[in-house]
Amino acid sequence: MPATRHLLLIAFLACAPARAGAAQVTLIPAVKDPASFVFAHWNPWAVRVPPILIPEPARQAFPRFALPVWLPDGPPVRTASLPELGGHVVLLDFWSRSCPACVPLHEAIMRDAPGWKAMGVEVVTILSEEDPAGLADFFEAHGGLPPFPVLIDRRGAVLASLGTAYFPRLEVLDIYGRRAVSRLDGYGGLPDLPPLFRTLLAAGARPVAR
Repeated sequence: MPATRHLLLIAFLACAPARAGAAQVTLIPAVKDPASFVFAHWNPWAVRVPPILIPEPARQAFPRFALPVWLPDGPPVRTASLPELGGHVVLLDFWSRSCPACVPLHEAIMRDAPGWKAMGVEVVTILSEEDPAGLADFFEAHGGLPPFPVLIDRRGAVLASLGTAYFPRLEVLDIYGRRAVSRLDGYGGLPDLPPLFRTLLAAGARPVAR
């Protein structure tokens, strides 16, 4: 079935990491936004798979990192590191503008982040791109400037430390900086996060101080 084969090809391309200088191919000319079409009609990230808490004894420390914080009005002037997030329940979002599935996930996180913050959850996004130029314009076109830190990982080193080069990827850390949730399949799992956040926060996390 040629149509099915083409659709699956587009889906796999949407999930693959972008390569510098890769040719841009226009697929399905009748669809104005092929990426949105793929996300809406075939995307494992849109399938709801309930995430689950990892039992305390099985949790492993998340790899440490220190990355520059993106600022809308100039170059980064400070860094943020994993140790600074200790004592907080943290949602990490790894993404790139070249990843079609990342964009609707980013918009969903933007929608839900204020409620999570009110609970005491720290949201941090890590942009895996060599050049963050034009990022402010991108945000303005997709819901406005994020109310949470955006860190720049130019070489994708943090994602690579997890043994993958693919995104989007979400991770939830407990107050000790350990990976605390498994089967977190992105967009489809977001509605299930608040109960897990409450369980982790009840374990001793404190609200984020500003």
